[in-house]
Amino acid sequence: LKKAYELSILCDAEVALIIFSSTGKLYDYCSSSMKVLLERYENDFREKGTARDQEIDNGDVLKAQQQVAELERARRQMLGEDLEGLSLKQLQILEANLETALNRVRNRKGVQILKDINDLQRKGQEILEENNRLRQQLRQRYNNRAPLENFEAEESLPIGQLLAHEPPQSQSSDSISTSFSLKLGNGVVIPDNEVSDTSLHLGLPSHS
Repeated sequence: LKKAYELSILCDAEVALIIFSSTGKLYDYCSSSMKVLLERYENDFREKGTARDQEIDNGDVLKAQQQVAELERARRQMLGEDLEGLSLKQLQILEANLETALNRVRNRKGVQILKDINDLQRKGQEILEENNRLRQQLRQRYNNRAPLENFEAEESLPIGQLLAHEPPQSQSSDSISTSFSLKLGNGVVIPDNEVSDTSLHLGLPSHS
């Protein structure tokens, strides 16, 4: 404490001294007000710390800007731009990098093409399975409601046409339109398109 007092006198300075003994006892000395001096110290430390942090932040910003500029220049060079300042060795390195990137793109393209082909094959297989399932349902339906030969005659038709063909429904004798050829006793054949809308009157032939 005596040395602190002498230092404040010799240097004409404000001195504050805080001491904690090994037993935890506090000793302090201040040439003026301890509270005022500590506030001045805290304010000065805060201001200098802020300025120091600002310098660090400015340095980080400048470094980040330089990195962004380097990346932008590299991007343009990968696109074949801004090549004037490159040496022969730098151009060779850039060419090798471009070849590597191109090979990666080609490999990825091949993988994607194979994936698309597999997806199309899978979808095609699903369509075939669905087609077979529909044919099986139609087979059962025709077996139950129509003669088997009718279904076999239409077996080769596409599914859409098969769905459009309904099995013949039972009709009354009054509503059936004839679609056959009528052979008369004297050997004359009337085509079905003429018989379909013709009313037949059977009877003995008249003699003139």
